[in-house]
Amino acid sequence: MSSNIDKNKKKLDRLEKQALGENQRIIKPGECMKYMTVEIDSGCLSVELLGTSITSVLATNQIQYKIRSNLIQHSVIWKRTLPQNLISSSQNELQLSEKIVQEKVLLLLMPAKDFIQHVKSKSLLNEIKTIQQMFSSDYTFELMICGLKSYCTRNRGAVGRTESEFALSEIQLQANCCHRLLESSEEVGQVIQQYTKSIAERPYKEQKAEKYEKENFYLGNDSKDCVRVQNGIGLSRLWQQQLIKLPNVTLEIAEAIISKYPMPILLVEALEKSDSKETLLADLSIRRAGGPLTTNRRIGNELSRKICNLFMNEDPSSNI
Repeated sequence: MSSNIDKNKKKLDRLEKQALGENQRIIKPGECMKYMTVEIDSGCLSVELLGTSITSVLATNQIQYKIRSNLIQHSVIWKRTLPQNLISSSQNELQLSEKIVQEKVLLLLMPAKDFIQHVKSKSLLNEIKTIQQMFSSDYTFELMICGLKSYCTRNRGAVGRTESEFALSEIQLQANCCHRLLESSEEVGQVIQQYTKSIAERPYKEQKAEKYEKENFYLGNDSKDCVRVQNGIGLSRLWQQQLIKLPNVTLEIAEAIISKYPMPILLVEALEKSDSKETLLADLSIRRAGGPLTTNRRIGNELSRKICNLFMNEDPSSNI
């Protein structure tokens, strides 16, 4: 009896790991776009500037989309399909059922004519706030004004530039709603494509950032100029590399410092004991090259002060 329970437990553990691996796979760049659907309000297709060119851009880039009647007219929203992992204890099998999640981002595509009317009646801020009240406070809203430049060219004097800029500044400051000015349906399609990619990759990037924040050291994306240290071998090279990373520190300067202080701790101890910390390294001689015509020069007061500041200053906001 107990052996059967152990077998079932091991099988369920294995299935859980498989489910976790599947969840990680679908949020990775390259895979995540397959699980995104753009839902475009049907009213967008009747707008002169927009039309079906938007969907052509999305189809060309293999982005899934739906034309439907959204809650907000002329809006674009995103939905993500997630596998909801269910483990059946009776059959010991992993079952996946789709779960649709709406992303908390909304684009409002406003034709230039509607924007001009809101500016004239000073109702743009109220319009944006009314829309925001229909959603939770953690939603992001972006206003896309379509064809404003061409509309103003055809209808000169329709509205003043100062009035338009004031209305846009007002919604940004009071409603935290940014805006873009778009002049073609291709631009609108490209913006929707950019947002789709950004929204799709957000869970992966947030997970990656959270992981790095927990680390106590900096993790680079490449191994350029890295020094391998093993069993104490490579420490001198690492110390040299650390010094060279400092501004104005050449290989010759680093070698001069290392010849006097082979390890960082020795330099720190010398600085702590010195009465003239900032000039401790100033008189160190730098040998430029070999041969009878070789000239020597000093590290100098300025670089000595900067190196002292780097190792001794405890203020994190201080400039080196």
